[in-house]
Amino acid sequence: MFAAYHIETTDIRYTVGGGKGQEAREVLIFSWDVEAEPAGLF
Repeated sequence: MFAAYHIETTDIRYTVGGGKGQEAREVLIFSWDVEAEPAGLF
């Protein structure tokens, strides 16, 4: 289903209320060509 998209993973730390936090990994799925168009909000 996502074969046409650019997919990356990244490490992240989730914290709540200034606590120690929990290490996790996020999956990022881009629906545009990340090499042709720089990242940005708009």
